[in-house]
Amino acid sequence: MCAYVAVNGTPACMNAHLMDDILREQLGHEGFVMSDGDAVILNLKGHLPTSDLPTVVGKGIAAGCDMNSGSSYRDAGIEAMNRGLVNASRLAQAASRSMFPRFRLGEFDPPSSLPTANITLDAIGNKEHIALAREAARRSAVLLKNDGNVLPLSLESMKRLIVAGPLADDQQATLGSYYTEPVGGFNGVSTVLKALQGEAAATAAPSSVSAEGGGPVVTYYKAGGITGT
Repeated sequence: MCAYVAVNGTPACMNAHLMDDILREQLGHEGFVMSDGDAVILNLKGHLPTSDLPTVVGKGIAAGCDMNSGSSYRDAGIEAMNRGLVNASRLAQAASRSMFPRFRLGEFDPPSSLPTANITLDAIGNKEHIALAREAARRSAVLLKNDGNVLPLSLESMKRLIVAGPLADDQQATLGSYYTEPVGGFNGVSTVLKALQGEAAATAAPSSVSAEGGGPVVTYYKAGGITGT
């Protein structure tokens, strides 16, 4: 996947040195290259504002970006060819690279012949898969800094825990920017705040912390909203 950034002044999705010379020639990549989401049209908006869509589409295909995540290739690919910005052989090469994995995956075979034919919808979002996803997320977290060994939190010895920021109780922030609505809706999606509240409530704290014998008091300050990036 080619990114949004420019490398040495050339947008990554229009950079033949990255996609052909390095990725394919030096590293031996035999598959297709796909743009990041709408990266092709964002080249027009960010890197080449004086250009137009057929130009960035033509340069992208010619440089080795076989597939576009978005509609830019569909919207301006024919015009790019009509202008001579990309030739038919390069377009055929991009199509071949993009279609070959689909044939290998069996997308054009009878559905009944595929190993996935017996997988039913109840396999999506079931308890076992959710547990596996949670474990994968837990193992993938990387702690870059821990001054004073603050983490992991010792809730048993805490009287009060302050959580601040508008994203601390935002379900979408928990899921990230690329997601689909979870099976069963958003009711099962926790947030940083709710997770900490749950852990605090489940902690058997000393009587000096809470007369009820619960965990630390969790106080939430939403603070200001996010108005831009």
